[in-house]
Amino acid sequence: MKRIAYLLSADVAPGRENRREDAWEVESELSALSQSARRAGLTLFPEVWDEPTDWASYDAAVVRAVWDYTKKPETFLPKMEGIAKETRLLNPVDTLRRNMQKTYLMDLANKGVPCLPTVRADSADAASINAAFEDLDTDEVVVKPVVGACSWRQARIKQGESLPGADDLPPDQCLIQPYMSAVAEEGEVTLIFYNGQLSHGLLKRPKDGDYRTQSLFGATEVSLRPNFSQIEAAQNALEAWGEELLYARVDLVRGPGGQWLVMELELIEPYLYLPFAEDGADAAADRFTKALEARLL
Repeated sequence: MKRIAYLLSADVAPGRENRREDAWEVESELSALSQSARRAGLTLFPEVWDEPTDWASYDAAVVRAVWDYTKKPETFLPKMEGIAKETRLLNPVDTLRRNMQKTYLMDLANKGVPCLPTVRADSADAASINAAFEDLDTDEVVVKPVVGACSWRQARIKQGESLPGADDLPPDQCLIQPYMSAVAEEGEVTLIFYNGQLSHGLLKRPKDGDYRTQSLFGATEVSLRPNFSQIEAAQNALEAWGEELLYARVDLVRGPGGQWLVMELELIEPYLYLPFAEDGADAAADRFTKALEARLL
């Protein structure tokens, strides 16, 4: 049997103390993927990404729920580079490096991919945010860290309002985007791909009065059979990215003109939402396993 390291952060790893509230999702996903992998002659071993491990003993290492990397980015990439010297890393280091900074959205837009309009600022101060209101022609924005995940230190701000406290804003460089009312009105479309092939989709809706689409903040999720325009928008983004990817999550929102816009292209540590596949979690897990097998040839 081939041995596969399944990289996690300590705050979601099985058997650890002080785990995140949503660690059960990671454990459920690991269970489904482990069962599928065993049927294919693979064994998944959960490993905390920043703890000492004999990486050379593995046939590959798959980056999964390394959800604390945004709090120590200066450690993350060197560690991934070290692992890649010992075994095959999926997704590869170059992909992780490019995807860490959410300015990749601006790069995709420059390649002609319809993306959520984005401006970059050196700090989330009043001058930068006020300038963004004008640049983006909007009266409400969302401010995010350049390196961030799970809505960490992210804020929704209306023009004329006082800014949140410093601890609720990005610590340094940030991205500023228009608030999209479509997220609350109809939801955010998420599509999951393995080796460039669509596996399944879902629709995520924030709870009333919120804009965040993670279940941790009360958002709801339902299965979705994506239509042609949604699939095309996601595939165009992946083609523009230009690398072979074991896994990818593409988040879309409907723009003011009805066009689907890329909100995020998550290539580092996306939750795979296996239970929302129309043909079931086991089938979605099997598609992941087949994609992984193909990368191990």
